[in-house]
Amino acid sequence: MFRILIYPLNTAIILTLSLFFSLLNFSYFYEQPNDKGILYLLIIVLMYFSLGVISFGLPKPKVENYSGNEKLYFYLLGTSLMGFVVEFIVCGIPLLIEGGRDNYSGLPVLHVIFYSMLVCSVAFAALYANIKGLLGCLACLFVIAILLLSRQMIMMASIMTVASLALRYDISARSVIKVLCYGLLLILVFGILGNLRQQLSGDYVDDYIYMVGGANANGALLWEPFYWVWLYIASPIYNLLLNLNDYDSFGKACNFAISFGSCRGDFISNVLVPNTMVKYMGLENFDIDLVMQHLNVGTGYAVAARLLGIVGVILLVFAQLLLFLVGLLITPGHIRAAFIVYFSTLSFFMLFDNLFIKGEFFFGFIVIFITGYLTRPPKNDISPVV
Repeated sequence: MFRILIYPLNTAIILTLSLFFSLLNFSYFYEQPNDKGILYLLIIVLMYFSLGVISFGLPKPKVENYSGNEKLYFYLLGTSLMGFVVEFIVCGIPLLIEGGRDNYSGLPVLHVIFYSMLVCSVAFAALYANIKGLLGCLACLFVIAILLLSRQMIMMASIMTVASLALRYDISARSVIKVLCYGLLLILVFGILGNLRQQLSGDYVDDYIYMVGGANANGALLWEPFYWVWLYIASPIYNLLLNLNDYDSFGKACNFAISFGSCRGDFISNVLVPNTMVKYMGLENFDIDLVMQHLNVGTGYAVAARLLGIVGVILLVFAQLLLFLVGLLITPGHIRAAFIVYFSTLSFFMLFDNLFIKGEFFFGFIVIFITGYLTRPPKNDISPVV
């Protein structure tokens, strides 16, 4: 089971699910994909499935340990928590300030570091620590995520935990049932946090998500938390297909019939280079075309799609494959499993955004590499985790 939870099969599966969701008629904002759009999506999905087939011939990644690995999460977690305490004292807490996250700005640069260390601590805890350490780490992260009103942090930690445990242990049918129950709980939390965030922003009304998502008669039949999930997974696909179609139809010209974005830009700086570097280079961020301006998630492939069409998406997939292979080579062996889990989680989130080039997530790779090189054990002091 572990292979469907890590790169590349996890990405293939979530994209397949999103394709299915996009075929469901739950909103009058969107039209279901046409044959050309389905073909484009199948090309992307089949690329990941092809890589996944190749991965079946490879051995299961080893979760190796030595006398210091089980403590790594604690150092990352402790540093991150102390950092967030300072940040909350200086900048306030999004949960408690008017406007929520919309009016919140954390400590420059340091927020990125604290965020990266907190997220990475979950992978280290799930892979190397005991169950008490993992639960404590997750509890701390959930508290910070709620204070930050960050559903993304909770989702990332949850997916990272499941993938880590699948690598570390043999997964039984009973464990699968537990994961499904955990998933249902996560859906509830997702919907509740979504409503809470909008209430703090001051623009919440009854049946908020149905109104924002343009729910039709079919959509209104869904339970509110499930409609949150459908909209969150399906709307990025509709925006991706719009950008693919706009490139085919308009090239570098703008489609004035919709909420158009930047229309033209540089592929490398907007798709492959971390946005922190782009910011310091004085370059502008690229804005994608949107079906509805307020539903502004377009998958991590949309920028590449708007700049170079389906060819741009294919180039992005291969660029990330290259990053994965290079990462496997340069990450110290005793924490290589942490790199695989972290990379797999970011790849899974390509459905929503290209987190590989977001500062707080790109820095996570640096955290893993530095941690690995600072804690390299003697060759005779490595053994499988039990």
